[in-house]
Amino acid sequence: MEQGKVITVCIIICIIFFMLIAAVITLKVTTATAPTTTPNASQQAAAAAILNATTAATTAPATNAATSASTSAPATTASTSAPATTASTSAPLSATSADSLISPNTMIAGTQLVSQSNLYTLNMQSDGNLVVYNKSGGAVWATNTSGQGLTLTQQADGNAVIYNLNNSPVWASLRNGTKPKDTYTLKIQDDGNLVTYNSSGIAVWSKNQPNDSLVSPNTMAAGTQLVSASSLYTLNMQSDGNLVIYNKSGAPVWATNTRGQGLTLTQQNDGSAVIYNYSKPVWASLNGGTKPNDTYTLKMQDDGNLVTYNSSNNAVWAKNQGILK
Repeated sequence: MEQGKVITVCIIICIIFFMLIAAVITLKVTTATAPTTTPNASQQAAAAAILNATTAATTAPATNAATSASTSAPATTASTSAPATTASTSAPLSATSADSLISPNTMIAGTQLVSQSNLYTLNMQSDGNLVVYNKSGGAVWATNTSGQGLTLTQQADGNAVIYNLNNSPVWASLRNGTKPKDTYTLKIQDDGNLVTYNSSGIAVWSKNQPNDSLVSPNTMAAGTQLVSASSLYTLNMQSDGNLVIYNKSGAPVWATNTRGQGLTLTQQNDGSAVIYNYSKPVWASLNGGTKPNDTYTLKMQDDGNLVTYNSSNNAVWAKNQGILK
């Protein structure tokens, strides 16, 4: 009897023991798997910190860098800023609306003056020619300095002069000399005339009134000319050194035959018209002789004669008659 009770107690103890073992095993299994399904508070905080750090390092900087490179202000400024606009529409273009060149200023090749109503344009062309064009684009007047001229200067002596690359004159408006020092204005007018005015508004030169005379002691440079009053004859001090008279058809009718020698023609105060090669005379109208000191005028006439007159308007030399008394 006592022995049976002992056996029963042992069985009960074993059952309780195995139940405890089973409970412990179940608890361990549950604890091991729980983190994969429900993180505790510490794990959640750690995960959030990692996520924030990752976001700070990989999100905003990348977006800012890309945005700055493609749409930032410097890139926009480079393509549409004021300097680019200024380069294409700068003052030289707006200045072409002016109709005047005031001494002692200069027009460079490729610039122009435009008459007040845009009817005529004076172009200092890049080929060296100074040309007046009408509104239709037709050339109505030119200096015929193509291949020679570079700039046009309205000088303070009243002369409008075209200079070449070596700063040598190749054309001048006042081929009969200069005027008193003043402020002069070269103006292209709506009537198509090109006129130089002094500060009092008085015209001292006009393209419509050809210069036919050289007054002592003034000089014609190579490439300049005198034109008779009706434009029937032209006296050319040519760039090759020869002094030649041409008729209206362009045929030569007289020459000094100084090709390769002459450089300038000077009407002197002693009455002689002289071609110089620098300081050396190579031709003289009075053959080395002189007249009383005076003011003399060498004139290209409509009859084709070239005549030197004294201040009393008496001829002292003519190409058709030679030296006159």
